[in-house]
Amino acid sequence: MNSSASIVSITSGDLESQPGCTWIPLPIIVSTVNSCHMQNSNCSITVGDMIALAFFFLLRAGECVECNQGSYSIIRIQDVQLFVGNKKVDLLACSDDMLENVTGGGILFGCNVIRLKKAEYYTWCPVRTLTNRLRHLRQQGGTLETPICSYLDGDKWKNVHFSLIKAALQDATKRMGYDVSVSGNTLRTSGIRSLHSRNVGLSIIRQLMRHKKNDDYTP
Repeated sequence: MNSSASIVSITSGDLESQPGCTWIPLPIIVSTVNSCHMQNSNCSITVGDMIALAFFFLLRAGECVECNQGSYSIIRIQDVQLFVGNKKVDLLACSDDMLENVTGGGILFGCNVIRLKKAEYYTWCPVRTLTNRLRHLRQQGGTLETPICSYLDGDKWKNVHFSLIKAALQDATKRMGYDVSVSGNTLRTSGIRSLHSRNVGLSIIRQLMRHKKNDDYTP
């Protein structure tokens, strides 16, 4: 499976939230990510990156961060694939200049790769988020075995826990006056709805969700 999608624009009226809904409008997600990055700590930057990646790649909580639910394998650097055209990039050996020229990025799930294209919107792009996460981990001495949700706290590696993502999103939605119950599937559901609102075909959405062919999907 090699799926491509491009999320390229944001508008303040992207989606309307409803009381008790289980998804978050895109502008609030973008604002939360920006707020995390502005705190400029290794932990907060990682929280912001993982919120964005979970949204873009429709990740389950247990796939992208430490989580007390589910039995999913957490994504590591070795599961990331970056491309310049059709040429795969050596994640640890490539130069920063080559990372800037990456045109596509993907994550390996078993034998299947979910691969997304670089978006035109510079600051909100799945590929740039993935390359920035890799760059950050490389600067801290990460290896292929390092989870992409890891960060250095002093001289010790720690993994972001889902509770930090939940707290950031819950705080942001509360400040915006939205009644959202944040769960491990909230970002996945939010990404699905955003794709559907942009008229992405259900077959592509199913591939990104990694569903079986005959699985039902209702936006």
